[in-house]
Amino acid sequence: MSFFEIPKLQDITQVGEFPNICTDRVRSDPDKNQSALKWIRRLERYYGRINTGIIVREYSFKSHIHIPSNDPRFSYDNNDIAYFRSYDAGSDKVVIVIPQRGGGYNFARLVASYLASNGFDTIEIVTPFHEKRLPEGVKSVVELPIDIETIKLTTKQAVEEILGLVSFVIEKKEKELGIAGISQGAGYATIVSGLDNRIRSSAYIHGFSGIADLLLYSNDRFAIHFREEEKKRGGIDEMLEMLLRKELHDIEPLTFARVNNRNSIVMVNARNDKSLPKENIDALWKVLGEPPIHQFGMPFVDGHFYTALRAKKILKIVLEHFQKTLT
Repeated sequence: MSFFEIPKLQDITQVGEFPNICTDRVRSDPDKNQSALKWIRRLERYYGRINTGIIVREYSFKSHIHIPSNDPRFSYDNNDIAYFRSYDAGSDKVVIVIPQRGGGYNFARLVASYLASNGFDTIEIVTPFHEKRLPEGVKSVVELPIDIETIKLTTKQAVEEILGLVSFVIEKKEKELGIAGISQGAGYATIVSGLDNRIRSSAYIHGFSGIADLLLYSNDRFAIHFREEEKKRGGIDEMLEMLLRKELHDIEPLTFARVNNRNSIVMVNARNDKSLPKENIDALWKVLGEPPIHQFGMPFVDGHFYTALRAKKILKIVLEHFQKTLT
């Protein structure tokens, strides 16, 4: 598998159990406005009709990769322990859900809760430097030092943990398997789906390609942070751009994107997306065989965030896709 391998998950331990109420598990400040959380719960009930009777079990496992910190201000020990949450709906079909990079609200939880409420077993994975895997006191990966090698190693860690989880699910339950990724999670999902043909169906929400282009030119917070870090090291010149494209080939979604069956893939993207330019979305869509794609947006609004207002429609698209393709 060249750059990527399939590890065996180690030291899997149940660490929690709770009802299927996704807002209660949002990683937030202790002084978060409680009235705002009540409104979010109401919206979840409206958007998702979540079945709160489903029990969600959280598990931890030891990551097989350690990413060292080169900054004495931060310890990356929290990132050595990975987590996943299992939503058991009693189904013979399971969907692994991979979250976006960050943000105050984890849309992956709503996707997982909604799919489970509609009959699919789901597993929501906590990817590297996300939620409790961040250093103490750090709310987002954009607060941490970043360089090309750390980006590659973080992607390797994330993809291999997901591949290990796929093997764990198949060996334990022998179920039909789908995968859904959101934004950065869609990038991971594209790579995993290309590497592992045991995945029968894929849904990419904010799927993309061209990691080097995004880091160099996108308005995404992480890309801006990367460019700021590179300026501290001497700036971005033609030589660094060539190095970036060469080094990131190993983790580029286009390198691994494949067409097993174009109807086994669905894409959901935004128009006028300031984080993911149209050409980067279109390139992935074409390599995937031009699968069904649903695009949302409105003029003069950054579509990357506008799509959150279309959550109800997006959830329905993803559910119907897996209902058709996981049979």
